[in-house]
Amino acid sequence: MDDLSLRKVPYFFMIDFLASQVEVFQENELEAAGVLVDFGNSFSNTGKEIPSLGQRAGMENLS
Repeated sequence: MDDLSLRKVPYFFMIDFLASQVEVFQENELEAAGVLVDFGNSFSNTGKEIPSLGQRAGMENLS
């Protein structure tokens, strides 16, 4: 991850609950690994819009 950061290469990482495994993916490796992510307006490889938690709960109009 340090090397990718120093080279300013975007990456995605996952850590399991017990912090015993760390997976690091570059953008082009995500789909091949079967990992779909959606960060709203910044990045998505899902091919569709995923509703926010508020939208799914029917609370999109609450302030």
